[in-house]
Amino acid sequence: MAKTPRETMTEGFTQAVESVKKDLAELTHDDLDRSWGSSSRRAYDVVYELGLINRRIAHRLRGEEPGPMPWKFGEEWLQAPEEMRDKASVAELFDATANEVLDAALESTDEPYVIEMLSFLTAHAMYHDGQLNFIQSMKGDMAVHW
Repeated sequence: MAKTPRETMTEGFTQAVESVKKDLAELTHDDLDRSWGSSSRRAYDVVYELGLINRRIAHRLRGEEPGPMPWKFGEEWLQAPEEMRDKASVAELFDATANEVLDAALESTDEPYVIEMLSFLTAHAMYHDGQLNFIQSMKGDMAVHW
């Protein structure tokens, strides 16, 4: 039996989440907390952003208003607060918010919106996973960890 579009997108999002988690596990605290150039974001900032965007979308899927963006989107980069500059904390946030999205997607009755949001979140996760991969490659780690 063929998968529904929702099942396909849920599977894709889940795979993207697992890829990020595996690549995150391969990086050290120093790798995650380092700025790799004068205007470069730290990997902690990137993973923290993934968590916040996941949470905002989960709110929207539940029909809730997530409130204003916590940074000036398009004008500045989001920075992880001090308590999220810890590998375990940021990994826990990312995992928890991915689960929030999956739970909200299962409960939502707005099929087209669920598919659209899961598609966006999958692309967003893979985009930032590419950044984690690039950090690994700059360190000489050419292995594909997922």
